[in-house]
Amino acid sequence: MNDRVALVDKFCHLFRGNALAKETVDGGFRPWRDDDGTPMPADGAFFHEAAHDHLWGSYRLGVYPLMEVEGSPSCDVGWLAVDWDEGDISFVHAVNVRELLAEMGVRSWVEASRSKGYHLWVFLQENLPAQMGRNAMFAACQIVGSPTKEVYPKQVTMPAKGFGNGIRLPYAMSRPQGRQEAVRRTEGNLSLEDFTASAYDSMVTRQQIVKI
Repeated sequence: MNDRVALVDKFCHLFRGNALAKETVDGGFRPWRDDDGTPMPADGAFFHEAAHDHLWGSYRLGVYPLMEVEGSPSCDVGWLAVDWDEGDISFVHAVNVRELLAEMGVRSWVEASRSKGYHLWVFLQENLPAQMGRNAMFAACQIVGSPTKEVYPKQVTMPAKGFGNGIRLPYAMSRPQGRQEAVRRTEGNLSLEDFTASAYDSMVTRQQIVKI
């Protein structure tokens, strides 16, 4: 397995979900469907191919996180996130939540989103109930006085139509200049390679989420 294939494999595992979205030419965010209307999955070989073109080509992908659980109305998720689009204060909110989570032993990642906002990501070792993950992120935001409007997952059961709310993925090569190497630490931006390796090696356990 060459280095690029291994990197894409880890990237796809971090951002696993139900279905993919692809940004439209007018900047919209829509489910990606095949010609016959079949949604394109956020796992497997197709996701790997699409992620490769997201990272080094022209696609800008998003993922819908809710994954159905057989025999249950509830859904699981493989990652958690918060999206702030509050202007300059967005970075302050993101760092405050990141530092709180760090005090609880939870590694999280602050990303400069495609325009002026910031995302914070938490990657999970195993798929967890969406309600558990949402509760944890909601609580972390409340503790530091951060807005909770855009906590992911936004839903905990699959809507009758669609997939719920998705979110755009970082490191799209076709993003505006300065928003490509998107994940930030105190010492500056992380390269795609450094972010993917570090995030993959520090995924969060169920016990850590329960603690939050």
